Amino acid sequence: MVEAINVANYTEYDRLVQLCDSLAMVEGICLMEKRLMDVAMRYGIKPYSQEYWKKMFEIRDEFSNKIGYSIYNLFPEVAEMTFR
Repeated sequence: MVEAINVANYTEYDRLVQLCDSLAMVEGICLMEKRLMDVAMRYGIKPYSQEYWKKMFEIRDEFSNKIGYSIYNLFPEVAEMTFR
């Protein structure tokens, strides 16, 4: 699985969709850490989880750099969701 992910050619759109998925819970937008932990608690940690998490943080940082500030600034509800 890790090898397939490493050789896949994802477009900017693909990475944006992955980013959105990594920030969204049923209740709303949250910190990526909360979403990743939610998934890990429901499905367990897989052998490739650490690499996946690293990649998601890279994608988050990529888009933050593109817009010039943290992507979390786009979502005022993040603070509320983080401390729920």
